[in-house]
Amino acid sequence: MKAVKEKALEKAFLRAMNKIIVNREAYLLEETSGPEFDYETIDVKIAELQQELMNTVRNNQEYSSLTVEIERLHSHRQRMKNDEAERAWRSRLVGEFKAYLDARDGKLVDKFDGELFRKVVEKVRVESMVEVEFVFKVGAKVKEILW
Repeated sequence: MKAVKEKALEKAFLRAMNKIIVNREAYLLEETSGPEFDYETIDVKIAELQQELMNTVRNNQEYSSLTVEIERLHSHRQRMKNDEAERAWRSRLVGEFKAYLDARDGKLVDKFDGELFRKVVEKVRVESMVEVEFVFKVGAKVKEILW
């Protein structure tokens, strides 16, 4: 497969950025809600299971199912923490991107800025030799034709 020409990619990025500047509401949707992170309930359940585990061990009973459940709850709690951190990180990125757009005050981008590109673009998907999709770190996706 042939390589995509850098200048064509830069021009496509300018058009994609300008689409977002002109119509930011369509591209930057607010994440108004998400899952609630109820650590207390999980912590209480883990403490109960740990106490039950200690009683089971003292009585020389089988305890493997309890340890599996405790590990499952610990894993679930860690996934919740990771999800919460991801959402906070994404929210911070959206805030920074909106501040950048506000500072531009609707002024379109007229020349390629490599630093801006690296700061706002997560990845570029090459759909074909003539089409790419820019995936922005804030979650927006913009398809552009290369020319």
